[in-house]
Amino acid sequence: MRIDSFNIQKALEVYNKASVKVQKNEKAKAKQKRDDIILSDNAKSFSAILNKVKNEQGIRFEKVKQIKEKVDNGTYKIDNESIAAKIIEASIKNKQSY
Repeated sequence: MRIDSFNIQKALEVYNKASVKVQKNEKAKAKQKRDDIILSDNAKSFSAILNKVKNEQGIRFEKVKQIKEKVDNGTYKIDNESIAAKIIEASIKNKQSY
């Protein structure tokens, strides 16, 4: 094979065309790659509940603020007997509704 400037020029053209194709393919692949976030059913449920709570009109924000301050200060006292009585009362109501 004879090597002259014509053959070298042809080889460079072929090389450059191949190089451009490789670069275009790499750019296309880079565009195709993306991160996906898939939320579990629990996360979706939690998000829905959180949004409902945020939009709820029945929340007494002042009461919540007072309780939060007591918890932060360490002065919040839990009335165990009252809680137990309410749980039993709710349980009885639930049984009666069946």
